[in-house]
Amino acid sequence: MNSIFHHVSIRKYKNQPVEKEKILRILKAGMQSPSAWNQQPWEFYVVTNKEKRKDRHGQYKDPYTRI
Repeated sequence: MNSIFHHVSIRKYKNQPVEKEKILRILKAGMQSPSAWNQQPWEFYVVTNKEKRKDRHGQYKDPYTRI
């Protein structure tokens, strides 16, 4: 329960890639999240290419924007 109620804001990130195992673990946790009527309306995107991240930066602000 502590990890649910404890909030940390991160404003500075390290300039190193996240390990593939960590990304997969985060995605797996997201896929296990409950949704209304088990609809699971979310989509996950993992972009590891720096140039593609720069190109798409503004599109991620609105969660309903389709890429």
